[in-house]
Amino acid sequence: MQDALSTAFIDARTLGIETWPILGLQTWEGKVVEVDGDFIAAELTPMNGKGARTILRTDFRTDSLDLGDHVLVAGDLFYMTSRKVRVRGRLSTSYSLQIRRPGNWTEADLAEIRARTQARIEMLNENAE
Repeated sequence: MQDALSTAFIDARTLGIETWPILGLQTWEGKVVEVDGDFIAAELTPMNGKGARTILRTDFRTDSLDLGDHVLVAGDLFYMTSRKVRVRGRLSTSYSLQIRRPGNWTEADLAEIRARTQARIEMLNENAE
C-alpha cells in the first residue's frame, strides 16, 4: 500500500475531465478581541452582504495568521475566507486568514484628507443647489 502523503494531489488521469467545484465561498472581516497565548478571540462580520448585522465570535490559533514581524494585539483587523470544496467526492472546508495592514497615518496625512474631504463636500453642496 502506498503512503497517502506521498500520493500526488492531482490525479493526471482525470485532469481536465473531473472538476473540483467550490461549493461555497464566504468572506469575513475580523477584529481581534483578545490575545491569550497561542489563541486569539475574534469577532467576525460577513462581507458578502448577507447577515451584515451578524457578529460571530470565535477563537483561532495565532499560527493560523500570516503575521510576518507583526505582534498581534487586541483591535487588530484581519480578513478571513472560507470555502467548501468537493475533492474526489469528499467535502472539505478550508480557511484563509490574512492580517489587515491599513498603514500608518500621520496627523499631517489625516489633516490633508480632512481638508480634501471638506472641499469635496462643499463642491457637492454647491452643485446640488
